[in-house]
Amino acid sequence: MTNATENNTRVAIVTGGSGGIGQAVAERLASDGMKVVVHYSSKRSLADDVVERIAASGGSAIAAGGDVADEADMSSLFHEAEQHFGGVDVVVHTAGIMTRSLLVDLDLDELDRILRTNVRGTFVVDQQAVRKVREGGAIINFSTSVNQRSVPTYSAGSHWPAGMPGTRAMSGMCSRTPSKALGHFSTRP
Repeated sequence: MTNATENNTRVAIVTGGSGGIGQAVAERLASDGMKVVVHYSSKRSLADDVVERIAASGGSAIAAGGDVADEADMSSLFHEAEQHFGGVDVVVHTAGIMTRSLLVDLDLDELDRILRTNVRGTFVVDQQAVRKVREGGAIINFSTSVNQRSVPTYSAGSHWPAGMPGTRAMSGMCSRTPSKALGHFSTRP
């Protein structure tokens, strides 16, 4: 971990920042004065649109891509944030996928893709965050409430016993583990 910037301008990486909740988070953090790295997986143009809206509102942002489950891609994402803005203070991990499919129709390759992105991706992003977030920073993981509801076409997340316990356990671990690992750095504002 490194120390915060001298001018107190904080920097956030928002995974999945090119759309949905991630976009709203990126725009809100920028409106609160943070510099933002808007992450995207495959649609650069959507991330560029978010960056343009942030800039039009007087904020500062860049778009950066990569697969959240790929360690080299996420290392590059954090490196880009450090090169462009001088460091990382906040990571908001909103990237995730959910396939609409009945359990009987869910393809195992699609299941592997879901688990790779949602479980491994959370681990990889949080591991990089623990290594790179500056003292006094924060790591925030988003999840879905769908796994607590009965939504028939979200079988991979909602109709497994206890709502996909592996994802729940991973989400809990990836939220608690960085907190414990960073606890000695006094990460609370």
